[in-house]
Amino acid sequence: MLEDDELFRIFNEWISESTEEVLIDVADYKHLDHGPTTILIGHDANYFLESVNETKGLVYARKRLLEGDFTKRISSILFASLNGCIKLENHPEFQGRLKFDGSEVRFTANDRLYATNTNENIELFKQHLSPALDILFSPNKYTFENSDQPKERLTVTVRTTETAGLSDLIKNVV
Repeated sequence: MLEDDELFRIFNEWISESTEEVLIDVADYKHLDHGPTTILIGHDANYFLESVNETKGLVYARKRLLEGDFTKRISSILFASLNGCIKLENHPEFQGRLKFDGSEVRFTANDRLYATNTNENIELFKQHLSPALDILFSPNKYTFENSDQPKERLTVTVRTTETAGLSDLIKNVV
């Protein structure tokens, strides 16, 4: 089990060590009942751990636009997410206590006005994500799931039956 203080300390290390992106601060949200408790705030994106169905996942929440076509932008986001997972797994304080599941990726659109959680938008999400997912996994080796709750943010969970370590997956999106 990870302690919030450990993650707070590790995220602060990332700020001073980062050469790839501008990381600004670490915020403690333990006082909230739901949601992340420790957030690494960056200029372009935020990072935090999230638990869904008792499974921990690293969330990479992009805040700024990326250049390139949609597949290139999604691949960049996948690279940043996988890189963050690898950094956390390999940190000496977490080794053996933190293992991310590379067979599942979740995409969430945070704009409820322009990306409403409708069947039409779910199909568009799938259509536009598939080229990047074909690179990450293998074509037709993954499935899409959606919670089908219109009042929730548009979210698609992608699962593959193939087993691949994070270091193998990150090579696919470089």
